[in-house]
Amino acid sequence: MKNVMIVARQGNAVALSEGTKICKSGTGVFMPSLLALKEVLESISIEPCETVNIHIMDTIQGLMSGSAVEYVKSGKTLSGTTLSVDEINAFKDIYKLYAERILNIRFSLVKYIKTDNVAMQNLKKSAYDELAVYEKSVGVSRGTAVTVDPDKELRDMFDAQIKECMINKDFDTMKMLMAERKNLREPEVVSSGPAPISPPAFEDKNNAGDNKPVTKDNTDNTNDDPIKFESAGGAQPQF
Repeated sequence: MKNVMIVARQGNAVALSEGTKICKSGTGVFMPSLLALKEVLESISIEPCETVNIHIMDTIQGLMSGSAVEYVKSGKTLSGTTLSVDEINAFKDIYKLYAERILNIRFSLVKYIKTDNVAMQNLKKSAYDELAVYEKSVGVSRGTAVTVDPDKELRDMFDAQIKECMINKDFDTMKMLMAERKNLREPEVVSSGPAPISPPAFEDKNNAGDNKPVTKDNTDNTNDDPIKFESAGGAQPQF
């Protein structure tokens, strides 16, 4: 089985596999990862080969659950984030690739890589190292990450009222309050450092900086079951 690691941060993403990396930049939460994933899928051979296991970020996990289909239909994520036209088209393109080309692709989340899987932890570490090199090449300043919650006061008010309803066992009112709370705008993580847009790059991994192996990190290992996507026909892919 071949493994592909896709990691992203502040408008940039890197897809890393054996000897090759794909670097992409874009605006929005989804675009960099989607652009990198699309190029990975396009580069997979339609000739028979072994299974390709693609490890993706939380931001595009809707592809695993199938909920990204609803993103395309509604123009919004399940949490209410509005997608740009480019993001919607990117999701459409990836689903089109599934239907036309992909036979044996398996997906799992980067955060679910087991801490004792040294090979995969090393690949993840290398992917983040490559991402840091790419960020430096496009002039990204790390900055300070800040969570902005435009509806914080309303959210706190709803939380207090919901708690009171739970204490009083007023479940009808609690359900109504929870439904209203879902309509609030979601908090967003922003950075004080700029993330400039640059043309996509396709580079050989050997041109990247120094990478050091790791054996453990603080990952969540509650679910290590990848999801397999299959098309109606076609040959097994190769990356």
